[in-house]
Amino acid sequence: MEHLCVDNGHIEIDVVRQSSSVYGSSRHCVRSPFELNPLRTGSDCWTRSHLPAELRPARWSTDATRSNWTVTRGNWTVIGTSREAIGPSPAAIGLSREAIGPSRETIGPSRAAIGPSREAIGPSREAIGPSLARHGRQLDRHVRQLDRHVKCWPGVGAGAFSIGRVKFGAALPITAMSDAIAIRDYAQALDGAGFDVLTTAGHLLAVPAERYTDRPQATYAGPFHDPFVVFAYLAALTQRLHFRPSILILPLYPTAIVAKQSAELQQLSNGRFELGVGISWNAAEYQAVRADFTTRGAHLEEQIQVLRKLWTEPYVTFTGRWHTLEGVGLNRVPSTPIPIWVGGSHERVLRRAARLADGFIPLSDPAEVFPKVQGYLREAGRDAGSFGLAGRVTAGPGGPAAWLEAARKLQSLGATQLGLSAPPDVQGAAALERLLEARKALADELGG
Repeated sequence: MEHLCVDNGHIEIDVVRQSSSVYGSSRHCVRSPFELNPLRTGSDCWTRSHLPAELRPARWSTDATRSNWTVTRGNWTVIGTSREAIGPSPAAIGLSREAIGPSRETIGPSRAAIGPSREAIGPSREAIGPSLARHGRQLDRHVRQLDRHVKCWPGVGAGAFSIGRVKFGAALPITAMSDAIAIRDYAQALDGAGFDVLTTAGHLLAVPAERYTDRPQATYAGPFHDPFVVFAYLAALTQRLHFRPSILILPLYPTAIVAKQSAELQQLSNGRFELGVGISWNAAEYQAVRADFTTRGAHLEEQIQVLRKLWTEPYVTFTGRWHTLEGVGLNRVPSTPIPIWVGGSHERVLRRAARLADGFIPLSDPAEVFPKVQGYLREAGRDAGSFGLAGRVTAGPGGPAAWLEAARKLQSLGATQLGLSAPPDVQGAAALERLLEARKALADELGG
């Protein structure tokens, strides 16, 4: 016996096999055509994967008026509304607190992160809170999911750098967080607040804190996140955030493995991965993996060339100084291009970024290096308007006025992305609060 009833965007399911084996009963809200995401009722969490295979919907369809949707699988049929369901009922678009995560803390330190109350999520888009009101495409994404049966909004890939609105980024703490739930909550709070990019910095290996007294310990003592692992984890828990290592020390890694992992992450995140690369100053890491420190710049340039080929050709034949490929490849090229950012501060790095990369991450004063990069882009015959430049704004004690002044200066230099950070004396939940405050203040003035 299968019984399903629809009431204001909610579905109550009773599923019993002929053998009278009860699979379960729970209240659910329709979040997308591909899953039934449960409200928390104290019982087990249900998703589409928990239903028996013979009862899972194979596809969703809409009628000619695009106002109703129906799914049928065997004797199991669900009928509800698509566009009408997205509006008066917050649960119908998956925007109830429970649908966003297991607790309201997953979207930030307070309910204010999504608006003053659930009742504020009403028929008009503007009532859904400051974040969604400014990012109406989140709502449009749910409409497209119900009406056109596509994946969650695809990443924009290389188009991420088009000039239209400023993009906001934030970083995971450089010292790896050890609590997986805290990492999840941090990323989901940024995702819900409208941030565009989450980055992580760090080295492959750590060394004792006393090794380099002329450098900040956080930059070498670790521990550090593995970017591919932590981003794969977070991609499954977020919807809009893009992910970028800033930076991956590329010559320490076999190029084919980086190509494979990047392409897989791009596929599973629906186009939300970007690769930031550099060469680093730490010779000890090169020694540990038996890589040549003195040729790391030329090595990285050849690696970028090979990465591009592996991401655009199913099988590659290539012979270089460090690579020999004879008709081998991934046999599944990414459907969305993977942007490559280059980070650094040396003059050779600026020229390398302008020749080979899609974006540049400065490690020195942007006022000095951005004009140089733009000049090198012109020399290379490239369009500076489609090239990404990442700036950084520290949300310090000066408050919104000081943050806005710094952001406008970076924009005047050509920055397409603003990475927001809290000052070192603001940590933990207070740092997250500061990031959310800074993004709201800047977006209100700059757009985004």
